[in-house]
Amino acid sequence: MSNRLPIFLMYIGIIVVIALCTADKQTETLAEQILEPPAEKESNTLDKIVKSDEDWRRILTPEQYRITRRKGTERSFTGKYHNFKGKGIYQYVCCGLDLFSSEAKFDSGTGWPSF
Repeated sequence: MSNRLPIFLMYIGIIVVIALCTADKQTETLAEQILEPPAEKESNTLDKIVKSDEDWRRILTPEQYRITRRKGTERSFTGKYHNFKGKGIYQYVCCGLDLFSSEAKFDSGTGWPSF
């Protein structure tokens, strides 16, 4: 029995070393993911658009201005897209970024298009 104890301890030691090495690699990989900036990838984004309030008023219709710049909303069950069934991509009127696909649109019963 005394001959088996050193072999058992050696196996335990090997298992501990392997576990520590694996943990270090996992920690290093996680640290790399957190600390390294994400790789540049193509996306549908633009730089921040900076315009004066007067510029936005000139560019947008009064309703678009109220909704996009003053956090307003359309009255429920109104608006040109309420019963709109056309296919396509809805875009933000201020910058042109894609917002939603018509394929994701559903009737939530609220009176506004839902995505």
